[in-house]
Amino acid sequence: MAGRGKPTQVERLVRYLRSNPGASGLELVTNLAMPKYTSRISDARDQGYVIDCAKDRDGVNRYTIRDATPGVAYITNADSKAQIERKIAEAFSPVDNIMKAWREVFGGDA
Repeated sequence: MAGRGKPTQVERLVRYLRSNPGASGLELVTNLAMPKYTSRISDARDQGYVIDCAKDRDGVNRYTIRDATPGVAYITNADSKAQIERKIAEAFSPVDNIMKAWREVFGGDA
C-alpha cells in the first residue's frame, strides 16, 4: 500500500483481481468505482503485474492477474532500452551456461 495510508487505484485493482479472477470491465467500474480501469490495468502492467484479458463466449472481456513465472522476463512499456536489454540477457544466460557446459563436456555444438 502507498505510504499515504489510502490504497492507490492500482493497488485496489490488483487486490480486487486477486480475489475476483475473471472480473469483467463492468464489475471493475461498478465495484471499484473506476471508470478508467483500462488505464489502471496499463499502469499495473507497467509496474510489473501480469494481467491477462480474454473474451468469454459472450464477448465480454475478463481480466485475471497472475504471478510472474520465475525465470521469465516480463518487459513493460515503462522499461527503458537498457532495462529491456538487461532482462533479455538475464533470460538467456541460463541457456548460454548450458551450451557452454555442453561444449566443455562433449565439444562442438549441442
